[in-house]
Amino acid sequence: MDKELIHIIKRIDLPTLIDLVGPVIKKAIESVNKADDEEALAEVLVTKYGSSLLNNVAIRKAIIDSLDSDQIAQLCKDLNLSDHKSFENYNKALQYFHRYNIKKSQELVRFLGLSSEYLLKEISDDRPTKENISIEYGEEIKALSFLHPYQKQVKDQIMTRFLQKVERKFFVQMPTGAGKTYTALECVVDYLRMPRSINENGLPVPHKFIVWLVDRNELAEQAFQSFKKLWRMRGDREINGFRLFAGFEPEFNSEGGGVVFCGFDKFHAVLKNPEHRIYSSVKFLIENTGVVIVDEAHHSLAETYFATIQKFVNIPFIKLVGLSATPGTTDYTTTQQLVELYSNDKITLRDEDWKEVGDSVHYLQERGYLAQLKTQLLETSFSSHEVDTGRILDELASDSERNERILEQIEIAHNNQESTLVFACTLDHVFALMIMCRYRDIPTKFIVGEVDQSDRIQILESFKKNEFYVLLNLDILSTGIDLPNINKIILARPISSPNLISQIIGRALRGPKNGGNTMNTIINLKDNIINFPGASFLYNYYEEHWEKV
Repeated sequence: MDKELIHIIKRIDLPTLIDLVGPVIKKAIESVNKADDEEALAEVLVTKYGSSLLNNVAIRKAIIDSLDSDQIAQLCKDLNLSDHKSFENYNKALQYFHRYNIKKSQELVRFLGLSSEYLLKEISDDRPTKENISIEYGEEIKALSFLHPYQKQVKDQIMTRFLQKVERKFFVQMPTGAGKTYTALECVVDYLRMPRSINENGLPVPHKFIVWLVDRNELAEQAFQSFKKLWRMRGDREINGFRLFAGFEPEFNSEGGGVVFCGFDKFHAVLKNPEHRIYSSVKFLIENTGVVIVDEAHHSLAETYFATIQKFVNIPFIKLVGLSATPGTTDYTTTQQLVELYSNDKITLRDEDWKEVGDSVHYLQERGYLAQLKTQLLETSFSSHEVDTGRILDELASDSERNERILEQIEIAHNNQESTLVFACTLDHVFALMIMCRYRDIPTKFIVGEVDQSDRIQILESFKKNEFYVLLNLDILSTGIDLPNINKIILARPISSPNLISQIIGRALRGPKNGGNTMNTIINLKDNIINFPGASFLYNYYEEHWEKV
């Protein structure tokens, strides 16, 4: 932690420091008897914001407010803003740094004598929009292995539908942690290796595109990387892989097929604007797509997602595949619409005799593919008359007695060397718990939306290696994360969505045959309102909807 920056921050007056950290963190600091400790408050701010601390306009103002008249005069002199009146100097400095850019960050960092890590940097992404993926037989593929029998049976069902010369829309339901993404990518590889048709001139018909749609950029990149590894091991030629998410805008008009990993938001943003630079390119992609795979397909009925999917529906012989552990929403009508979108054709797990498995979670747990789960319910004295969800979350996050109960469980996990994932109520709740852990000498790290992607990777790798045992987050780690070492999940926040519960619980479902544990623990707080009813219940929650339509 930068001692010089802490020294600068702690010069801010106490009321302003308290206001900057917020009430939730303030109460956490009070609980460890540091309420009036400017240094403790400064450390919290530096920890919370990291290298982006100076990017916060309120913190920049507070720093300028803390400077004496001579310092203000020197700052304005350095900026060629000097005025003979100290009050005018102050106003000019304040106004100058209200808006922030790279040049101004260089000036402020230089004046404060801080390291270059606090400079405002241009966000750059050196990943290519298009990659030519070659085959590399013999390459060591650590992340991939052969399909388990149940995955092979799901794959066979998918490929049967791919081979049919008609439009097919269907849904694939597999429990969280059972490997639905890897199974689907296996199908993508086999589809791309299928013999091509011959046109009237006796030439092979060009390959069509496969489009992989996801709701988060991180999941798009993760699927892309998994496909690359799999194709290098099992591909039969060079193939194009494309990124169509975040700032990536590929051109498809001159391409002879490939696999496109897309974010729904990016796709929709392009299609709703005919003047967009790649509008015609994306239209070409749609018209030349053979397979569309929608990951986390229970989101398909969201406005932008549905509009995107509908663009593909009328393409001749299109294959539309939905992937999810929870094929529905809490709204009955919406779930029915989802069933209709995928033609009431749902692929589920089958046993060794090809009979449908009634309770897929239990089936996989018995065979060691998924972990057994034990649950623990913590009593608290929390009560509220609030109806606003945001305010309830703030009240939960601020409750000292409740946080002590959570901290007790964190301490037990640390002492027992149990890899534990904690889901906090709010962003400030993450930092409040981290502060309380720090004063108990419990090493913790956190991942929230503001944490840089490279830092996330480093933190997760360190966590997987058991270099620390407690990882705090808000909800960023609820989906798309592979943490086979997880022993325990602490649900320190209310969760009303069966879909979200399923995703979170799924982080602890990796069984010994998938590199996980035999038994893991879910700790829930009674005041979370919606209590965890069991993984099987969540998996089968929507079954009746698919049977009725």
